Amino acid sequence: MKSNARNWVLIWAFILMIIHADLVGQTVRIDFCLGSHGDIDIAVKRAVESMGYEAFINYKGRRDADDYDMLLKYRHYDELIIFNLFGKQGQYSTNSAERRVVQGNYRRAIERGLSELFDKEAVITDDPSEWLNLYTTVEKIDSAVYVFYFTAGSATDWTLLENKFLTRARKLLPHYETYYYRTKSQFVSFHSMYDTSSFIRKVGGVVVGTEGGGMVRLERPPMIYVDYFEEKTPPLDVPLLENSESFTTLFLMRNTGFTGSALRYRVFVNDKLVCAIEDKRYVRLLMEPGVNTIAVQRTGSRQKKRAAEIKVDTKKGETIFVQIFQNSGPIVKTTLYNVNEYDARKDLHDLRLQGSCF
Repeated sequence: MKSNARNWVLIWAFILMIIHADLVGQTVRIDFCLGSHGDIDIAVKRAVESMGYEAFINYKGRRDADDYDMLLKYRHYDELIIFNLFGKQGQYSTNSAERRVVQGNYRRAIERGLSELFDKEAVITDDPSEWLNLYTTVEKIDSAVYVFYFTAGSATDWTLLENKFLTRARKLLPHYETYYYRTKSQFVSFHSMYDTSSFIRKVGGVVVGTEGGGMVRLERPPMIYVDYFEEKTPPLDVPLLENSESFTTLFLMRNTGFTGSALRYRVFVNDKLVCAIEDKRYVRLLMEPGVNTIAVQRTGSRQKKRAAEIKVDTKKGETIFVQIFQNSGPIVKTTLYNVNEYDARKDLHDLRLQGSCF
């Protein structure tokens, strides 16, 4: 029995030695996953190189023509990452000894690299799909372009969040251009008999590496950032309103939780009642270009002093997105916030268009 076990160990050691000798010096192409977790591409490249292979990262197909011997792909599925290894003629056979050994070597090397990157143990399971469960904090969309945000409760100071954003940016890149913005998201906590709603403050944006010059804040989002969200976020499948080119189109969204959900909140534009919006719905309204005051209150056909208000300065043909946020507790407090189009697109897919305002 011991002799058989020793023989198997020697056989596997021989296979490992032959495969390692055969593969060292070969080139591995790593296909970059758009929006991957921070510097995961660099960690994977270093892991592959630690095995003695040459490796290069294929960003958006730019290096597609470069010669390679093996291809390593990773992709996202919800909060998980899947790795797949391909030979020159296609994926390794699932049952081949070569595939098991090579895939196992890659897995262990990548686990070490990712554990160092995220400062916690990263484990790829023995499941055939080989999952790796990591929490998304920083999304990398090119070789030196990062998208991320910081969140905090509704009482947190905006300046504190912006300082955290810039501190993270400096850790990622010594010289960079950045565009970042303030926004909010609704948060609903479910309890056994009831739920409560609150909103979270967010500062999010993009950091783009440059050759020098420290930090430069951009007034408008760079095209690589816009293109990324255009690709990532489904477009709005909503027809234009008639005469929208002569007015401003307002998308007003409501998803405020259980408290007050039976009420149709009253919407006013420049003190005029224009709509009564239901929960988990959105409405589209046309406004005159220029400065407009939008207000929302829970009941009443005339605007009250305590109504939630926001002023917006708009242009002809422009589309803006305003979301109703709500803190529910001993006192229900409603606020309005002007959100950017990409945050709005994601929220709108969870809402339904309200057919009639009254």
